[in-house]
Amino acid sequence: MRLARQQLVAGRAPAVVLALVIGLALASPAAAQQAAAAVPSDTVSAYAARLTDAVPGERIRAAYALAELGSAAAPAVGVLRASLADENPTVRYAAAWALSEIGPPGARPAITELQDRAAHDEVGDVRWIAAKALRKLGVADARPGEGAAASPAPPR
Repeated sequence: MRLARQQLVAGRAPAVVLALVIGLALASPAAAQQAAAAVPSDTVSAYAARLTDAVPGERIRAAYALAELGSAAAPAVGVLRASLADENPTVRYAAAWALSEIGPPGARPAITELQDRAAHDEVGDVRWIAAKALRKLGVADARPGEGAAASPAPPR
């Protein structure tokens, strides 16, 4: 634990920080929140930058890493909002998950994009997680829609 704190203060080893936050969350949610609040901003920035990587797997891992940081990842909400429109459905799912874990008030600016995903995404799992994120952000009546396939055909 002492080594993890030293590395956190030095701004190194984000994996150690994540392990510390997860371990503390199991033991004490309040301690986990304090540890997450101590996450260096350059760690959040590094993960946010990876959300635009050309490799979908990197974008997915970055979104899940931000989700693990919880409310400390609020500075990445803008990039996560853009990731909700990613061509890869797993990236969209991971971005919605991250926004749900960031929670209010930090993720509230993403409500419009989450509502669009919940109502119209062509992948049911993305609609479901977007609706879940909306409920965590205080939109009590959020429900997944039927998706793009169920949208009415455009007029001829």
